[in-house]
Amino acid sequence: MAADNLGPAAVSTTTKYNAPNPAAGHGPSLLLLGAAGLGALVLMRRSSAASTASTSTTTTSTGSGSYSPSLGVPGAPVELQQVGGTATSVTVECAAVTGATQYNWYQYGTNLLLATSPSNVAVIDGLQTNTGYEVYCTAVNINGQQSPPSQPLLVTTGAGSPVVYVNNYGGSGTGSSQTTQPAPSTTTPTQPTLPTGQTLAMAANPASPTTSESTTVTASSTALATYLSQVTSTGNSAPSVSWQWIIRSPSGSVAVNQTLTNTTAQSQETFTPNSAGQWAVTVTCSVGGRTVGQGSIGVTAAVPYTPPANPTNPNDYPSVQPNQPFTPTNLQNPIYKLPSGVVHIGAEVGSQARAQTIARANAVGEGVSLPGLSAAEAGKVVSIVKQHGNAVSGVLPNGVVQLSSTASNAEKVSLLASGAPVSIPGRSAAYVAYLQQLAKEGKLKGVTASGTAIT
Repeated sequence: MAADNLGPAAVSTTTKYNAPNPAAGHGPSLLLLGAAGLGALVLMRRSSAASTASTSTTTTSTGSGSYSPSLGVPGAPVELQQVGGTATSVTVECAAVTGATQYNWYQYGTNLLLATSPSNVAVIDGLQTNTGYEVYCTAVNINGQQSPPSQPLLVTTGAGSPVVYVNNYGGSGTGSSQTTQPAPSTTTPTQPTLPTGQTLAMAANPASPTTSESTTVTASSTALATYLSQVTSTGNSAPSVSWQWIIRSPSGSVAVNQTLTNTTAQSQETFTPNSAGQWAVTVTCSVGGRTVGQGSIGVTAAVPYTPPANPTNPNDYPSVQPNQPFTPTNLQNPIYKLPSGVVHIGAEVGSQARAQTIARANAVGEGVSLPGLSAAEAGKVVSIVKQHGNAVSGVLPNGVVQLSSTASNAEKVSLLASGAPVSIPGRSAAYVAYLQQLAKEGKLKGVTASGTAIT
């Protein structure tokens, strides 16, 4: 801001200070100084600064701040003074420091950054009227090296009495009294550095949605979170963070291209992948036009499986769908896949469909679960179907296989001789046992379509 009748001309300043409200309290203590006490304290500060200046290397102030950068750390600023002010601001100045390209002004006791300026003159704005503040200054060279802090300077806004004096180290008084004041910290305040070149952490939930459900993708940066915490810990507001989201469909077309803003280290975007395949999600994070980092993730969408209402063909069953989850909706379907990948065949499934499903599961290497049978018993049934598939027309819920009337005589005899539990439509269990015995003895040559033995 431009300051009228405040001394040096053309001051370029960035102010970052929101003053406290004296009526609401200022921390540990307040010191009320009358005009005489305030003047004495200002003179004391200036005298101290002048004494220090005699042993410091400085150059004549021109108010421009344009100097060749130094290879070394700049010296601490000296000869601090208030050269102007209004009801809510003060104009401060120090002797120009050789090699300095920027001057930072802080509140003494809190190290809160109040203003920055490319010259040795700065305006600190946003202050309370009729209030005294202690400030100090550091010089920064072109390489970003910051000098040790100067001695503190007491500045005041507006005019009138009494003056509310804000400090942060205890003590109070009125009139011309004053408290003993500590020396400024020898630790130069460090400013947080914005992280760049980061790889954003990416996660999708669910990671593999169907084309009819939405998924939420989260992008975050731990380094950015640390930076924002450091910024707010100095009393400054967190900067605006931009998140550019670009989401491409499996065909490569851009489905989403938008920029979200917040003041946190995390952003989320929810979308519905309406076509099967892999969707590519890319996020770019930036602060103040500077890129913090990028991240990407692939989200694979699948067409949701809908069980047939009245399944008749084994190709309709989930056994041909890889990795189908076991969900409550599958309970309505007699054939479904368990989380382990095993195909469950309900007791209500027809014998022919059961045999066909077992054969298909065998072909793709999937296990089979048959209600009422142990895993070992179900395994035997699966083995029979695998070895004698052409001779098996169906499998009953109890694991008994039905002899196919269309199989060759050799295939029929082989199944009967295996000792597997077999049934023949229209024939009693005793007659089937008789045929099995003939087959084991090598006396059975075949079985007619009606189930009669050929010897």
